Amino acid sequence: MIPSTRSSTASSPNCSSWKNRNGKKKLAKLTDHERKELHHHWTLWARYDQLPPAGDWSAWLICAGRGFGKTRAGAEWVRAVAKREPDARIALVGASLAEARAVMVEGESGILACSPPHRCPVYEPSLRRLTWANGAQATLYSAAEPESLRGPQHSHAWCDEIAKWDMASERRGRGTISPSACGWATGPA
Repeated sequence: MIPSTRSSTASSPNCSSWKNRNGKKKLAKLTDHERKELHHHWTLWARYDQLPPAGDWSAWLICAGRGFGKTRAGAEWVRAVAKREPDARIALVGASLAEARAVMVEGESGILACSPPHRCPVYEPSLRRLTWANGAQATLYSAAEPESLRGPQHSHAWCDEIAKWDMASERRGRGTISPSACGWATGPA
């Protein structure tokens, strides 16, 4: 469903321009297919603080409460990376594999729910892998098993709910979120 209202102070520039330029009239002229596509244009509907920061960055932390849209922001970021980078290898790291699957992939704001039906990645649960038509891939990992991140190389990572992670491995000197542990060898130098 397309949101009907937005706070003018928190909305993205695109959303407010639709609202300020007789957006309802423009929406009424769209075909059913165009309206369905419009639903999946995250940059149009997202609040500014749900969009990735501009510029060259290596870490983006969203520290917010329930209902902010952290999962949707993460899922949409992954979708955008996969769309623009066919060679992307994305690590999806949750507190457990079950949580990564239930929230990040299959959840109501997860990657599958956010994807248009004709651009939805193929999900292979037994391989813990999502594959987009252009070749980009995302693999699920559990923060409880940091050694599983060694070996595979990743260009990007979405680490969800870090505060929930068991940091026992961190205390033993094998931190889950270190770049070497996450296999971030294919990213920019």
